[in-house]
Amino acid sequence: MGSELAQTSTDRVAAVQAAGGCGALRIAAEVAYAANPAARIWVSTPTWANHFPLLQSSGFELLSYPYYSEDSSEIEFEDMCLALGHARAGDLVLLHASCHNPTGADLRPDQWDRLIELMAEHQLVPFIDSAYQGFGTGLEEDAYGIRAAAERLPNVLVASSCSKNFGLYRERTGVMLFAAQDSKQAQAARSHALALARCSYTMAPYHGGGIVGEILGDSTLSAMWRDEVASMREH
Repeated sequence: MGSELAQTSTDRVAAVQAAGGCGALRIAAEVAYAANPAARIWVSTPTWANHFPLLQSSGFELLSYPYYSEDSSEIEFEDMCLALGHARAGDLVLLHASCHNPTGADLRPDQWDRLIELMAEHQLVPFIDSAYQGFGTGLEEDAYGIRAAAERLPNVLVASSCSKNFGLYRERTGVMLFAAQDSKQAQAARSHALALARCSYTMAPYHGGGIVGEILGDSTLSAMWRDEVASMREH
């Protein structure tokens, strides 16, 4: 599904390397705020604590939706959908692609499908934080929500980190992905992201990105990496 989606959606997707997943979250949020300062961001209860300073400092108001019940040790999916049904058109919904931090409870594919239908109906924008791809169910499986959203919705923001699954935490290697309605909007988002990064850390360091590019561009190294990620997940 990933390779097929890449072939059909290349023109409407733009990517910008960032200084880790945090840099990707912050700059992507700044791009979104510049595009629609009236929007809010809905975050799960609970969520990773650092989401709050990263996103609020970009100018957004943060609202919460129910996600996990400690009493039942289950995702409160119906309550989640009910809360998001009150979101305004243009609002962003922060979602964890896999290995939800801090609960570890992830949406099933059928729940992703229902959620994407709801976001399409209410014209909401998914903002997906992918920090642990490969450590949940698998490299392909953990990307289900991202791919399904990009395939069915006009606008999707993704902040992806290579810190954990490539063992590059100190190299600050991340990427922002903007899936837009068309190539013009995608390139506009990329241009804004580069300009905003220029005002902050200028550009992400090459070293970590170069390592990831070398591994993914070599079939032997890529296979070794996939095996190692699977070994860590199973362990």
